[in-house]
Amino acid sequence: MVQHHDTNHQERQPPVIASGAANHRKPRPAIIIIPGAWHQPVHYTALAEPLRQQGYKVEVAALSTMGDPDAIRAKTHHDDVEIVRALLEPHLAAGREVVLVGHSYGGLVATDTAAGFTVEERGAVPTGPDGGLQVQGGGVRAVVYIASPAVVEKGISLTSGMEKMSMGDPPANEGKVTLEDGVAKTSDECWKHLYSPADEKVSRAAFAASRRHHSVASFLSASTAGARDLRARLAYVVAAADEFTLSPAVQHRIADGMGPRCTKHVFEGAGHAPWLQPELLPRLVGVITGVAED
Repeated sequence: MVQHHDTNHQERQPPVIASGAANHRKPRPAIIIIPGAWHQPVHYTALAEPLRQQGYKVEVAALSTMGDPDAIRAKTHHDDVEIVRALLEPHLAAGREVVLVGHSYGGLVATDTAAGFTVEERGAVPTGPDGGLQVQGGGVRAVVYIASPAVVEKGISLTSGMEKMSMGDPPANEGKVTLEDGVAKTSDECWKHLYSPADEKVSRAAFAASRRHHSVASFLSASTAGARDLRARLAYVVAAADEFTLSPAVQHRIADGMGPRCTKHVFEGAGHAPWLQPELLPRLVGVITGVAED
C-alpha cells in the first residue's frame, strides 16, 4: 500500500500517448462517475467540469436505487451495475480505456462494474479451442474510490463489509438516516454532516438537490467481486474530516484492505464530498487524472 499525504498538487495536462505508428494515437481514457447514495448527476458538476476542460469525456451515471420509495424498494446495487455497464459498453466496443470514479456507495457499484472488464483482463482472451488469443483493447484502466464503503472481498454486502471494517465502532451515520419499510431516508438536518465542512450555502443547495430516499436492498445485496481482486489500478481518497457515512478510521481500513494495487490519498480537512471544497478540488482532479495518465 502506497500512502500519499501530499498537499501540494500540480495539475498536469494528460498526454496523448503514441502507440506504434507515429500517426496512431491513443485517446485519453473516458471517465465515468458513479454517485453515492441519495446523489444525482448534478451533484458532480464541480468535479466533472475541470476534467472535461482537460479534454476528458466525462459521464455521470443516474442510478436507479434512489427516488420514489415505491419505485426503488426492490432495487439492489446490481440494478445500478447494469446502468453503469450500459455506459461502459460503447467505450469497450471502441477499444477505449475508462476510469471509474465511485463516490461512497458508488464504490460498491464501481467494483462490480469493473470486474471482468479491466484492461488487463481484456488484453488477451481465448478465441476458441485452438488456444488462440485475441486482443480486445480498451477496458477499465483504474477505479478511484472517494470516501467509499466499498467491499474488499467478494460475496458480501456493503452493510456486512462496513460492519467488518468498523471493528465495533458505532456507525458514523447513526441518527442521520432512518430505515423504514425497505427505504433509507436522510434526516432534515443531515446536510450538516453530509457536506461539512463545505460552505453552508453550497451544502444546503446540494442537499436540496438530493433524493431523500434510497433502497435499503442495495446496501444488503452481495457483491460479485471484491476490490482487492480487481486487476486494475486502484486509488482511495480518505476524507479525513468525514462526519457522515463512515469514519476516517474505517476508510483507512478499507483502503489498506484493497492491497498493493491501491494508492491511498489522505485528504486532511475533507468532508464526505471533497469536490465541494474549492481548496481540495484541484488535488482530487489530480488523483483522477493521475491514474488516467500513468
